[in-house]
Amino acid sequence: MNHQYWEIYDKQQKINNESKTGIPNPPGFSVQSKKGMPGKVKSSIVGEQRDVSEIRDELKVKKAWEIAIAPAKQLPMTAFMMYMSGNTVQIFSMMMTFMMFFNPVQALTTVSAHFSPLQDKNTRTRLILPRLVFILLQVAGIGLGVWKAASMGLLPTSSSDWLAWEQVPEPLEQSILLN
Repeated sequence: MNHQYWEIYDKQQKINNESKTGIPNPPGFSVQSKKGMPGKVKSSIVGEQRDVSEIRDELKVKKAWEIAIAPAKQLPMTAFMMYMSGNTVQIFSMMMTFMMFFNPVQALTTVSAHFSPLQDKNTRTRLILPRLVFILLQVAGIGLGVWKAASMGLLPTSSSDWLAWEQVPEPLEQSILLN
C-alpha cells in the first residue's frame, strides 16, 4: 500500500514542470540533466557537453587558487597590527613578531597537506602555479616578520654588531631611573 503511494509520487516528480505550470524553465536548465545522464552534463552553452570529471577538475583548481590566495588576505591586517604595536620591545610586539615567523614556516612545511586533497593525476600539473603562489605569499609573510624585527632593533644591521673592533654608536637619548 505505501509502496504504491511512493511509486506514484516519485513518477509525478519526474514529470516536466513546464508542462504542468506553463512557466518556462530557467536558462541553462535541461531536462536531461534532471533525469541524470551518467557521465555528461549539458552546460548553459547550447550544444556543449562536458564530462563531470572535467567540471570536478576545474572546481579543484578553483579551490586550489582559493587556498593559495588565502595568505594574501591576512597580510594587510597583520601589517596593520604590527604597525599599531609599535617599535619598542614589549611582550605583545615580541609575540606578534614570533607569530609572523612561526605561522608561515609552519605553512611552508605543510604545503603538500594543503593541496593533497585536490591533487590527482588530472590536476597535478595545474596545481603547480597555485602552490608557487602559496609559497611566495608565505615568504612575503616571513619578510613582514623580518621588517618588524629590524624596526624593533632585534636584527644585527650595523657593522658594530658583527665586528668586535668597531665602536658602538652613541644612543640619541637615555633614560635614568633615580630613587
